[in-house]
Amino acid sequence: MLNNPRLKILIIDDDILFTDGIAIYLEDQGYEIFRADSGETGLKLLEKDRPDLILVDLIMPGLNGLQVLEEINEQTPDIPTVMISATGVIQDALDAMRKGAWDFITKPILDLEVLEHTIHKVLDRAELIRKNRDYQAHLETRTAELRAVNLQLLREVSDRKRAEKRIRQSEKKYRLLMENSGSAIAFLDREGRFVLVNTRMRDTLGLEMDRIIGQTIHSVLPEAAARKYMDRFQAVLRQKQSVSFDDLEQTALGLQWIHQNVQLVRDIDNEIIGIQFIGTDITRRKELEEQLVQTNDQLEEKVKQRTLELYQAKLLADSANMAKSEFLANMSHELRTPLHGILSFARLGIDRIDHISREKILDFLQEIHASGERLLSLINNLLDLSLLESGKTRYKFIDQPLSGLVEEAMTALAGRCREKSIRLDFEKPRFDDRAAFDTTRILQVINHLLSNALKYSPAESRIQIRIDENDQNLILSVIDQAIGIPEAELTDIFDKFSQSSQTNDGTGGTGLGLPISRQIILDHQGQIWAENNPSGGAIFSFSLPKQHTVKKKLGEILLEENVISEGTLYQMLRKQAGQ
Repeated sequence: MLNNPRLKILIIDDDILFTDGIAIYLEDQGYEIFRADSGETGLKLLEKDRPDLILVDLIMPGLNGLQVLEEINEQTPDIPTVMISATGVIQDALDAMRKGAWDFITKPILDLEVLEHTIHKVLDRAELIRKNRDYQAHLETRTAELRAVNLQLLREVSDRKRAEKRIRQSEKKYRLLMENSGSAIAFLDREGRFVLVNTRMRDTLGLEMDRIIGQTIHSVLPEAAARKYMDRFQAVLRQKQSVSFDDLEQTALGLQWIHQNVQLVRDIDNEIIGIQFIGTDITRRKELEEQLVQTNDQLEEKVKQRTLELYQAKLLADSANMAKSEFLANMSHELRTPLHGILSFARLGIDRIDHISREKILDFLQEIHASGERLLSLINNLLDLSLLESGKTRYKFIDQPLSGLVEEAMTALAGRCREKSIRLDFEKPRFDDRAAFDTTRILQVINHLLSNALKYSPAESRIQIRIDENDQNLILSVIDQAIGIPEAELTDIFDKFSQSSQTNDGTGGTGLGLPISRQIILDHQGQIWAENNPSGGAIFSFSLPKQHTVKKKLGEILLEENVISEGTLYQMLRKQAGQ
């Protein structure tokens, strides 16, 4: 980049806050900033003063960024222009590049170092183009001078007796120009023998002068390179016009990109007397071009990746919203059903209090009580899930056998099993099945797994309960002969807004039991999962560590040791929270 500490940057953008922000940052970096709040104003400023770089917004009232870019390219096409856009659309970037933008940035620019890096990159490229243009002009001038000197030299050779002194002077001048040109130059006669080479060409070939001068191309270069350059040599002689090539060559100076200019050399009578090779090292230019291509490819890849991430995030959000809507609809149905029962039987009791028997009133009250119990269960499930997810649930871990809870749950479900003629099979394990867990919560998990199995199992089927162990855990499994679960849903059914498509028929459950069970098991440092029974039905299992490490808070320890009462602790916590 140019070493001038006060490079001028023109910012054309109608967003004043944005231009204020980047103007302050760029001025701190040593740039001189000019601002225009519209495309028309920016073009007028461009007529008065010539900036080193232009930042132009894509979307503006009046002339938009692409129209401004067209005007800039007509007036001053050599001023680098960077397009800025808040849309982040790859097509906008492509349109801007086709219109002549040197680079493209999306806003808001969260990291201003990215803007500075882009400015440096564009200014470096502009400087490289300027130097290359100057160098090409210089090279063409030098080449013209060399050609003129060479022709003059050939004319003087034809008249040796009269111009020996002039020939020596011209040869000295020609050599001086060759040495100072910065390019590798070689002159060969029509037979392909080296007549003259400069130091740069000697170093590129990696040979001493006496091993080059007078030798043919095949004697100096490796076989493959010799054939290539001899073919070019003969093509120039045959077509009688100069040619240029860009080659990646392994030279004595290393691996280099070389721009080869192969020219005819004529004498004073316009007769072809040989060929001149001019090789210019363009390795750095090729590296910069490759870096530019890679940067553009990386930018495109980042845009594609970000677009994919946003699309995936949208799909996840849509899925979550749909699951939540289904959950709320189902929950509304589940809450309305017992509430409707309570209100209906209460209304019937009120309307017929003077006309119905005591037994009928008792039936109404029992129906109201049953509906109230169901409503209470639903509300308790919601509260349980809320407490479990917030981490506020308190557990009381007691070392006890897991089989005792299984037997308790089986006793509670015995009546429902008899109604459907379903047999519960459980063989008490022959190993020590003791572990530390919260009795109420683990019983809640077992009851839910057994209730689910009982609910979806056909009449006169069997539900098996099994306790196994490994080195670290106890594993309880409930195996039914019910409808099973689709393989794709074996994990999703534990999400709080999900139900299996096999059971989600709008008539049963809120889908909260499994999420509650999963959270309880996770809080016990265990795992819960589902799989399909190969012989039909499903298997729900959970593991509990045999050795459970309980991390207790200071308040819990004080309560257990009777150092402080629960009410005092509550008041202290409220005071600490500033309530």
